[in-house]
Amino acid sequence: MTITRTSSSISTPTTPRCSVSRTPTSQLIDGEFPTVDRLFADEYPIQAVIDKQLLIAAIKRVALVAERNAPIRMVFSGQEVTLSAGAVDEAQAQEMLDIDMDGEDITVAFNPSYLIEGLSAITEPFVRMKMTTAVKPVEFNGQQEADSDESMDYRYLLVPMRFNS
Repeated sequence: MTITRTSSSISTPTTPRCSVSRTPTSQLIDGEFPTVDRLFADEYPIQAVIDKQLLIAAIKRVALVAERNAPIRMVFSGQEVTLSAGAVDEAQAQEMLDIDMDGEDITVAFNPSYLIEGLSAITEPFVRMKMTTAVKPVEFNGQQEADSDESMDYRYLLVPMRFNS
């Protein structure tokens, strides 16, 4: 491992008679980093294509009743996804969206903040969610049309949260 330190001084006048000096420091670390490619599955037997803006809006509405750090559940069944949050004895929310899905039904849960952050970075109008199981990382890709191929320009990988049924 190689560590290199570099420094430079910056003087900025804050008032006509005074100046502030700051010294930023950075480190360059050379070493072995984890291989992220192994986190992406070779094949995804379950895939769903969803309108990105409708999905983000639904997540925001459902997340309003979720406790802090509580997941929102996404139940993929047939050609729709149901987003839900909340406990039986507290406030609950549920939203249904039409999707284009291939594969078996599946239920996954995510931290809504992480989900919104990743989806917001996708520039295309549709998002393809690619899943293997309810506990393995889910890959998110953008695509221009509901029936087109996904773009590999941006790949977002998010690990589902465990939840109580």
